[in-house]
Amino acid sequence: MLKPLPLLVAQITDLHLFAAIDRQLLDLPTHDSLQAVLERLAKLQPKPDILLLTGDLSQDGSHKSYERLQDLLVPFEIPTYWLAGNHDRLPVMQQVLAHPPISSEKSLIGLHHPPCHVDSNWLDTSTLRNPADFFAIIDRHPQVALVVFGHIHQEFNYQRYKVRYLGSPSTCFQFKPKSVDFALDLALPGFRLFSLFPDGTYETRIERIEECISFSTEREMVSNGY
Repeated sequence: MLKPLPLLVAQITDLHLFAAIDRQLLDLPTHDSLQAVLERLAKLQPKPDILLLTGDLSQDGSHKSYERLQDLLVPFEIPTYWLAGNHDRLPVMQQVLAHPPISSEKSLIGLHHPPCHVDSNWLDTSTLRNPADFFAIIDRHPQVALVVFGHIHQEFNYQRYKVRYLGSPSTCFQFKPKSVDFALDLALPGFRLFSLFPDGTYETRIERIEECISFSTEREMVSNGY
């Protein structure tokens, strides 16, 4: 008997777009890197049923940055859901990212900041402020199998009881795993893809672009808040 077709969900995170299309962050043009990631996503067959954007969609919180994002996503004609990150401006997001196929409705368990430590000293200073309260809620709901988040700009996998906590690569630069201080990694931009089956099982994998947009790994972080 053939296994039923899954619901395909693509998690896209930490875009860091600017109002100016040619603006760079850490010497990387974030608009161009997002376009490269979306081109990779467009090649998927079958195409995702849902896009989930897990925060830091903008770096400057401008109307224009969210409008550019909307212009890039609308042609996919895929239901798209989002949440805010620490660089985002929620009132602006609610105003701009509220037109089909993009929705501000919330139902999946997704976060921007990780609820757990990720074995990186500097990133572990920016987890949830009340992780014990969060885990207390998750632990008493056995139907929860996955919790996804962004912020850490890297692939991450942590198991707590029967729940997997998964971090995903950014669509721009990547942070070096297990680093004591801020450090960039040479891993390529990408996104995470989930196959969710009706029986509650799932599969997940990372998709990355095929070519890297050049940027400097020696430059210091230009923005606080990580």
